[in-house]
Amino acid sequence: MGYYSLNYLENRNNIYVTIWNSRVLNPSKFKPSIYQNIIDYNPQIRYGLEVNYKLFNYFQFAQQKYKIRLDGGLGPPSKIR
Repeated sequence: MGYYSLNYLENRNNIYVTIWNSRVLNPSKFKPSIYQNIIDYNPQIRYGLEVNYKLFNYFQFAQQKYKIRLDGGLGPPSKIR
């Protein structure tokens, strides 16, 4: 869990959540079977390392399973660690 810094996880999760939620709100363009629910993540709240680590790995899993990218084209998806 300590491989990535808390700051890194928070920054990535903020990007992932923003893209994820925009896709949830656009079911005609993105598969509603994948993007089912809005993720309530507020970057002003300090969730801590454990929550950010779990959320980050959820996004990594989703990217690999569904062959999607949630990084806005910022590079290849990070590997699950």
